[in-house]
Amino acid sequence: MTTPPAIRDLEAAAQVLRDCGNNGAQRVGKALAEWLAGKDGRLDVALGIGGQAGRADPRNELRRQQRDEHLRDAARLYGVDARSLAERLVRYASTSWRREMGETYCPPNRLGKIEEHLWRAMKAWPRAVAERQMLEILMK
Repeated sequence: MTTPPAIRDLEAAAQVLRDCGNNGAQRVGKALAEWLAGKDGRLDVALGIGGQAGRADPRNELRRQQRDEHLRDAARLYGVDARSLAERLVRYASTSWRREMGETYCPPNRLGKIEEHLWRAMKAWPRAVAERQMLEILMK
């Protein structure tokens, strides 16, 4: 049986990571190699970022942090408060976002406007937030 090219690529990536001088990259390379060898059933468990019952998925936390950062940038750059930003986000989520959610890159007509930050926030974590949660986000 022939090894699929993606598996060969992962094996090569694991070797490169294990051989590099960065401790974090070496840990990822070792975990990837062990997963490829069948020592762990799931890659997220092998990497130490998943499989823990009752714990939030760390990828989701990262996405929420990215959303929050985009919202804070919007508030700071455009001088809007939590209420106004929450209203704009809810309006955007229920209108333009529906057409733009499939885009890989922010639509050119949004660049340089507050809507660019709304698009990036929704792309990171596609859920609008109410005023109270927006206030908490902006206070961080």
